[in-house]
Amino acid sequence: MIQIQSVTVKNFKIFGEEISLRVEHDITVLIGANNSGKTSLIQAIALWKWALEIWLQKEGKKKKQKEGIRTGVSLNRLEISQCPVKNMRYFWHNTQVRKGVTPIESSITITFEYENTEYTKKETNIEIFFKYHSPDLMYCYVKDASSLDTLQQINTLSINILYAMSGVSEKEDYLLKESIQNYVGLGQTASVLRNICYHLFIDDPQSWEKLVDIMQSLFSVNINVPVKTGTGKIEISYNYTEKKKKTEYDLDITMAGRGQQQMLLILSYLLLYKNSVLLVDEPDAHLEILRQAQIFLILKNLVREYKSQLIIVTHSEVILNETSNINLITPGSITEITDKQEYKYIINALKDFGIEHYYKALINPRILYIESTTDKDMLFAFAKKKAHPCKNILEKDLHFYYTQNPNNEENLGQALERKGGLYENHKKHFNALKQVIPDIKGIAIFDSDGKEKQEERGSDLCVLYWKRYELENYFVTPKTIFAYIENYYKDIPVFKNENRKIMKEIVDAATLKIIFDTNTKAWNEYQVLTENLQDVFFQNNSTRKKMSDFAENIFTEFSTRTKHPMLKKKDFYKLIDFLEIIPDEVQEKLNIMQQYLQTDNT
Repeated sequence: MIQIQSVTVKNFKIFGEEISLRVEHDITVLIGANNSGKTSLIQAIALWKWALEIWLQKEGKKKKQKEGIRTGVSLNRLEISQCPVKNMRYFWHNTQVRKGVTPIESSITITFEYENTEYTKKETNIEIFFKYHSPDLMYCYVKDASSLDTLQQINTLSINILYAMSGVSEKEDYLLKESIQNYVGLGQTASVLRNICYHLFIDDPQSWEKLVDIMQSLFSVNINVPVKTGTGKIEISYNYTEKKKKTEYDLDITMAGRGQQQMLLILSYLLLYKNSVLLVDEPDAHLEILRQAQIFLILKNLVREYKSQLIIVTHSEVILNETSNINLITPGSITEITDKQEYKYIINALKDFGIEHYYKALINPRILYIESTTDKDMLFAFAKKKAHPCKNILEKDLHFYYTQNPNNEENLGQALERKGGLYENHKKHFNALKQVIPDIKGIAIFDSDGKEKQEERGSDLCVLYWKRYELENYFVTPKTIFAYIENYYKDIPVFKNENRKIMKEIVDAATLKIIFDTNTKAWNEYQVLTENLQDVFFQNNSTRKKMSDFAENIFTEFSTRTKHPMLKKKDFYKLIDFLEIIPDEVQEKLNIMQQYLQTDNT
């Protein structure tokens, strides 16, 4: 018996640094966000198997391999359709295949437990290196391949990916059992489903009956005996066991649902190729929740009975509930989770927030809660203007979480964000992450909206409010607006004076109406002050006003009158460049942000 114990990859697709996966003796479950590397990992295992097979065919037969001597053989892109790429460099991390003129090697190592000729258990590591040659060609070699007998023994283990089925071919020619593996190895499972069932029926009638029974219990269908026709075609049909669904004629397998076809493939493969390794991408695809739980239980029993191994990529909450451990894949790391209590919170994260929130916090256990992306841009602009250390924190892999929908009317993008867990209560979100990442720390900085709100400075989570209405109140003033206009027209002086005059008319009218509530006496007193005193007076009197609306109205009217595009709300942060003095409160909050969000890496 041969079984995989662990898999290690380096410089392969999304994985740059070396990462390792411990493989269970029965079922190994991988979860992760989209593009986190789940499928890449199982593709690495399939590529390793294909490379070993080709290496043994081309180089191993020569028996010239000596310890310490590396002999490479070529792999053509079209030969490895289980891992489809348009260019061989896509197998390398960040597609980087050379550093200067020196080739960068990608490597995949698999550790096996096996029985040698004396029937004693032994362990071996087989590391295969890859070198890029051209878009269609790369070279591979097996490191320290002195024991060809061991390599040939390991190569007898069947390892294949079964992707979610997209349908079954209408016709299928009879194939020898040895040829089926080639089709599966090339990812052409839809072309050999009938053949797998036929050979299972011929070679192992008892296992065929087991398959029929399982399909009956799962889908209430009766799978008929596969038939080899006189023209060399393989046919397989089914009908329903329930009378109300039964059809007058049996139905060809192409008429079955995707979930039924998928499970027929997985089950027949496991029963035909016992003591094999099956890499299944989304076995729960096309299946309703009840079927997901039943199928996982069946698969678990089958792989244990027949000494097979199953590595599953899934997003299914049902499967996560059924397994005893899961492997959480993030770009650059694999975390094995066996604590059932952790499962609870991960599943809650899947349901309420989207598992990517957990991944981000796992990569960097610091989180900043703000109301929208505009707050992020404004904080960064302040930190940059002040040359504050928070600038480095904000531009690295900090986890941002937005608590408010930026517009009253939700568009499709915002609806998708809400489904992904954004705009939820920040304390609920933080506590969910805290359960599985104990060392996480966070800070929340929100608008006061002109109200007195109580700050909360906990050891792990700090909640702060701006004393003025919102963050825009600290930099939206006539002075910064005029400075922006001067800079905007600096290279086109013909417009500068005229447009500054237009802007002054607009700002004055808005200031009188919004800041002074049309109080002409206060307005007249304001008018005679120096520019600097006006700036101070303006900020003191705008504390309880929503200055984002003030700025939006001004720039919209200016754009309408001049026909020149002006700042939108998302770009108001650009006014911070023209602020002469950073307010003390902004400096204070940047300091607190640094205190809570700084890590050893920042």
